[in-house]
Amino acid sequence: MKDRIRAISAFFSQKKLQGAVLLLASFYLLSALYSLYQPYTPLKKADAIVLLAGNQLWRGPAAAFLYNCGYADRVILTSDGVLGGWSTKYRKNLYQVDRAEEDLVAFGVPRENIVKLPFHKSGTFYDALAVRLYAREHGVKSMILVSSNYHLCRALWCFRRLFPKEGVELMVYSADSSPAGISASAVELCKFAAYMVMYGYRETF
Repeated sequence: MKDRIRAISAFFSQKKLQGAVLLLASFYLLSALYSLYQPYTPLKKADAIVLLAGNQLWRGPAAAFLYNCGYADRVILTSDGVLGGWSTKYRKNLYQVDRAEEDLVAFGVPRENIVKLPFHKSGTFYDALAVRLYAREHGVKSMILVSSNYHLCRALWCFRRLFPKEGVELMVYSADSSPAGISASAVELCKFAAYMVMYGYRETF
């Protein structure tokens, strides 16, 4: 009887291990496929370029490139509330949004054409809420979202959730020309799933 119990226990333990391996392999494959996917929208002249907070090493130059190519006359910066490094020019630590502004100016964007949105809460969904409020108050009817390739899917999903009745045309531009890494895509998939649970079923925001 004891031998039979041990055999059954070993069988189910082996099945659990196989299931875990299969689950991890499936998630890895899904992350690899996600890393190759980027949303695409044709670009045209817009009312604003929206530079989403985070990874400004790549996103800032991409937004400046679009501005200098004439795709919009203003750049909107969202804020993640993160304090950055020391600035010798201002003799203080700059917030990332302030650092992004300085980088845009260095890349040829006039300071008067840069809009810094206030920080409320950290997260792409709250960035979209801040942009929606600005768009309503200033009559923005078209915008180009600039972000990293791995982040664009979730960003576009957030904006589409918040702008369905606003009559605002949304376009996207990836700050990275190469596919995202699998590790970054895996993390992003987890975030995307969490966003769909938290915000996917709410009707009003």
